[in-house]
Amino acid sequence: MQIETTITYSQRPKHSQVFQSRFFLCEENTEPWENCVTFTGEIDLHSKHLMTEKEKMIRGEWYMGSGVELSGEHLNSVRLCREYNAIDPADKGKRSEILKELCPEQGDNVHIEGPFFCDYGYNIHFGNNVYINYNCTILDVTTVTIGNDVLIGPSVEIYTAAHPVHWKQRATRIEFGKPVSIGDNVWIGGNTTICPGVSIGDRTIIGAGSVVTKDIPDDVIAAGNPARIIKRLDAELKS
Repeated sequence: MQIETTITYSQRPKHSQVFQSRFFLCEENTEPWENCVTFTGEIDLHSKHLMTEKEKMIRGEWYMGSGVELSGEHLNSVRLCREYNAIDPADKGKRSEILKELCPEQGDNVHIEGPFFCDYGYNIHFGNNVYINYNCTILDVTTVTIGNDVLIGPSVEIYTAAHPVHWKQRATRIEFGKPVSIGDNVWIGGNTTICPGVSIGDRTIIGAGSVVTKDIPDDVIAAGNPARIIKRLDAELKS
C-alpha cells in the first residue's frame, strides 16, 4: 500500500493554527484516488498533538485497531468478561466489582446475566436499574448509552463497529464506529440486533428477533427485519 496526504492550512480566530489532513490508502499503480480509503483528521500545530488510534476510535473516525494500546485494552476486556462469566452467581459482590472494572460508567442497580461479551467496556454508559439477560454482546468501539430502567432480553447484540463497503478498503483493516443510544424505560426483546448509529427513544418496545437499522422514536412498538413501527403506545401507557 502507498500512503499519500494532502494538507490545507487555516487560521481560526483566537485559536492556534490547525490543518486538515486527508489520507488516502491506495493500491499501487492505481488510477488517481481509485479504490482508495479516505479519512480526515485535525492536528493542532501548537500542541503538536496527533490523535491516537483510541481517540479516533472513540470519536467515530477512521482508525486502526491493531495497535498496542487498543489491542491491550481489548485483551483486558476479554479477560474481565471471562472472569465475570465464571463467577458464582451467588457471589454478587465479586460480580459487581468486576462489572464496575469492566464498565466503569454505570449507575445503580445494573445487573447482567452471564455470559456477557464486549469489546472494551469503558464506552458503555449504563443508567440506573438496568437488567440484561443471558448472552448479550456489545461491540463498543464508540459510545453505547443505555438509559434508566431498561430491560434487555437474552441474546441481544448491540453493534457500533462498522467497516468500509468496498472489499479492497476493508482489506486495509481500517474501521470506524457509530454510537448507539437506548432511552429510558425501554424493553428490547430477545435475539434483537441493534446496528451502528441507531437511537431508540424512551418507553419504546422492540419486538423479539428484530434487526434495528434506523432510529426508532419514543413511545412505539417496533419489530421486524428491518424493524418498523407497528403500534404507537396509547397516552395512558406513557405516564
